[in-house]
Amino acid sequence: MCSYKEINEWFKWKNTPVKDRKLQSVEEKFNDYTKICGGDNETDVLYNILYLYAIGLYIKTRSEPNMEYFVSNRIQSGRQYLHSLKYINSHRDPDIDKCLNPLAAVYFSYGNLTVMWPGGNTLKGSGNNGYYDNPDIFLESIRSGF
Repeated sequence: MCSYKEINEWFKWKNTPVKDRKLQSVEEKFNDYTKICGGDNETDVLYNILYLYAIGLYIKTRSEPNMEYFVSNRIQSGRQYLHSLKYINSHRDPDIDKCLNPLAAVYFSYGNLTVMWPGGNTLKGSGNNGYYDNPDIFLESIRSGF
């Protein structure tokens, strides 16, 4: 395990069963702000660490001869989704931890919370559409007309 405190703490939080977490989400932490913005369905995190981690794993291992990737609206190796918590837990990488440590340090901050239009939270976070709380991909798809 790497020595990057923030990413290790984020993974500790993420691996804790939801019912046992002291803090459920960024939206919950800023509940007053979330209420002012219209509620849980009107706010969302900007960046999902698991999705960014999957991109990092893909970039680092895509040229390995025994790995066959398939990228559509998800990044997969065979039938395995690279963004799954179980997969990432068993494939943690010090270089990716280093890259994502600064994001993990501010994950539970106002800077990682954004206002969304009604229904935008569900759409932006939809793994079925491949966005996974990544505004760069999601908002580009809106701009280009899906």
